[in-house]
Amino acid sequence: MPNQSNNASETLVSVFYTTHLVSFVLMVFLSITTVVGNGLLLLATWKDPFRSFRNPTSILVASLGFADFLTGLIVDPLAASINLMAYLKRLQVREDQIYKQIASFSFSFSLVTMNASFMTVLALTCIQVIAVSSPHEYKDKITKLKCLICVVCIWGYTTLFSLLPVMGVSTDITAQLDLHINTSTVLLALVLAYAFLYRSYRTHLDSESMRRSGTSQFQRRRNRRQFTLLNLLLAAFVIVFSLPIEVLGHLKFYWTSSNPNQRLKYLIAYTIAGDIILLKFALDPFAYALRLPKYRLAFKNILYRSSYRVPQSSHLGPPLRSSYEFGVDSRVTGNEVKQLGVSVKEDKTVPSELAV
Repeated sequence: MPNQSNNASETLVSVFYTTHLVSFVLMVFLSITTVVGNGLLLLATWKDPFRSFRNPTSILVASLGFADFLTGLIVDPLAASINLMAYLKRLQVREDQIYKQIASFSFSFSLVTMNASFMTVLALTCIQVIAVSSPHEYKDKITKLKCLICVVCIWGYTTLFSLLPVMGVSTDITAQLDLHINTSTVLLALVLAYAFLYRSYRTHLDSESMRRSGTSQFQRRRNRRQFTLLNLLLAAFVIVFSLPIEVLGHLKFYWTSSNPNQRLKYLIAYTIAGDIILLKFALDPFAYALRLPKYRLAFKNILYRSSYRVPQSSHLGPPLRSSYEFGVDSRVTGNEVKQLGVSVKEDKTVPSELAV
């Protein structure tokens, strides 16, 4: 029996270090994917070839992309380094001063970028709730100045919070505060906001004003289906990617075990949970921005500007009167312009913030 116990422990130790090696490889891949995806998002927002990113929510989308970009540029490589050092140096890594410094800086920097990303997503969700519940008051309630102030407050708060260890607060207390305030509270608010958002959107689609506006039943069903799928995707990202680290984070502070095997299993699970949450930052640009037509067409314009021209006519709809007039230099027709949210002179409808 003692031999079987020792063999089990040796197996867990082997799995533990193998997990760190796999995590290292995954972090390298995620770092590249996160930087490229969010870099394209920021480039499209900055170039703005169709002048369709001048609405207030674009400020928050850019903030989200910047937070995710920094996570992929700084946090992911540091996490990869930590996992590689843990795999190579084994038990001796606990006494390595370089390892301790990298782990400390990675923890502090992740408090800034990851929390800024979560809070920006929450702000975008709240804006969508206002857009679908009070569309006529949207322009008055949501302005560029208010969104800019919101972004400054988010980054200011996360930066100050990350300085708590510098101010003398222990790392464990900082981690507990981060778990309860910045993770649990934000996740709960996101879940409630998504539920209210879906209910408000269904009410908006079924209202008499929608029927009087000439929207067909098929179009309303398609819009509802698309929004439902997107809403489920966003909710899945929040729950699937954040819940493991949320649960294990509480176990870290409120559960102890004298069994070495159980402790080792917990450390393996915590390493995997850390990898899972970083998947969110790589997929954010695809879920929040790249699925929207105006971003996809903006990328096409940026990547194929020399050969991607506006045709004289198209079966999809009347072409724009001139590419110069609307600042467009790509193949965009009248119907696609409506998808982009670019307002032509004759059309003074509500812009497309509802789709952000």
